[in-house]
Amino acid sequence: TAYAVVSGGAFTLVFKPEPACAEPDTLTVEDDRGNSVTYEDVLVGDVWLIGGQSNAQVQISFIRAGLSSVPEFDENDPVRLLMQSADYYVAHKDKATEPLFDFGDPACKWKRQDQAAATSFSALGLFFARSLSEKLGVPVGAICVAANGAQIQDLMPGELAESFKLRMSYGAGVAHIFNGMMNPLIGLSFKGMVFFQGESEALSESVANKYSKYLRAYIEDLRKRTGVMFPLCNIQLSSYGDHDSKTFKFIHNVRNQQFDAYRLIPASILVTSYDLRSPDKYGDQMHSPRKQELGVRVCGAVLAAFYGEGDTETALCPEPVSAKL
Repeated sequence: TAYAVVSGGAFTLVFKPEPACAEPDTLTVEDDRGNSVTYEDVLVGDVWLIGGQSNAQVQISFIRAGLSSVPEFDENDPVRLLMQSADYYVAHKDKATEPLFDFGDPACKWKRQDQAAATSFSALGLFFARSLSEKLGVPVGAICVAANGAQIQDLMPGELAESFKLRMSYGAGVAHIFNGMMNPLIGLSFKGMVFFQGESEALSESVANKYSKYLRAYIEDLRKRTGVMFPLCNIQLSSYGDHDSKTFKFIHNVRNQQFDAYRLIPASILVTSYDLRSPDKYGDQMHSPRKQELGVRVCGAVLAAFYGEGDTETALCPEPVSAKL
């Protein structure tokens, strides 16, 4: 039970921490005038954000051809999914010109992990959340805040991007990804963020060489706004076959910058994905279908680094001690 006073037409309910519970319950919010709304199927557990660009967003249905088989998903498992798409705000540019306090996209709803919801959710996020829930034995919710092709400034609040004189490529300069997809989550005590982004920065040497500064600023700003010193699990860019030399000419610069960001950002880890590139005969070198392997790897790293479950020496890639030329 929690109480709040309405001020300016808004209120915030802050609940005391509850033990994790996979037994569905109800939550009723009511006022002193007899109005009420009831939410069904409420679980208590950990919520993780899945951020970045297309390799964080890409859905199981999109990479189906690269999977030996599509796993079976049970809607009774204690996993809940909230899929967002920046496409909605591209199509409705007037919906998020200012920060929203609720989702502008009417399709944004928590869903059980049935076959339809699972295969249309972020593949990385789904396999991570599924593995984490199984290992911890507690409910896990995953929220996708990734956007296909987004540069780091496209994920930032407008004023932060402007402070770096960065031009947004989404929505004619409007920070609609942050306004519509992230700002409604401020106030939610989420556990952490899994982040896979940086391919877009690999197109320009000058941009690539400043990536750690931008990523650090983005995470610091988000922690300040949410009031949560949330852990960050950053995924170092994969190998993209011929695209490494032809398309992403400065991808090695970004990978180096991601290592620098890991050293600069407190409560962060860096998980490698270089070896999980697309198979040679798979038609899409940009989006590896090996997201289940990656999701399980991220889960192991997160468990060891942030939950004290397992050994970081085996869950994380060894770091270089010295280098000589």
